Amino acid sequence: MGQYRVAKAVLSFFSFVGWLLIGLGALLVALALVDSDLTLLMPSLALAISGMLTIATTEMGLAQIATAENTYAIYDLVKANLANSPKVANTFVKDVVSSATNLQEGVRRSSATNLQEGVRRIKVYKGREILKTNEGVVVDDKVFANVIEAEKWITAQETT
Repeated sequence: MGQYRVAKAVLSFFSFVGWLLIGLGALLVALALVDSDLTLLMPSLALAISGMLTIATTEMGLAQIATAENTYAIYDLVKANLANSPKVANTFVKDVVSSATNLQEGVRRSSATNLQEGVRRIKVYKGREILKTNEGVVVDDKVFANVIEAEKWITAQETT
């Protein structure tokens, strides 16, 4: 994936800096031990340790980026399988429609200012109310995975 190139480059640079700090710290430790200069020993150990911490931090950042890329790849696979498998897609749609129907009944029972427990208003977008429920994000009787998808649907409804 071409995402996170800048972050990867910056983290790789800091990893290189960390290795330089470890090397410089080790060199200074060796110099302090050879010259019996104990005043240089503690700062040089601190330099080497800060290099190790720099590398550990950059590795955590790179792991976070790898997790994000893998999550996106899994999302693409799931989305492709739902689109290509009518059996899975129909079950999914059936569950979504059932949840939307239950939600719609619950919202009807509640007043506009006193929403059903577990339902909260996220925002009003182009005159339509977007709600957050346990099932997902809801507009009218449609359930969406997130607010962006709901907004896209609302925009599409305006153009048709």
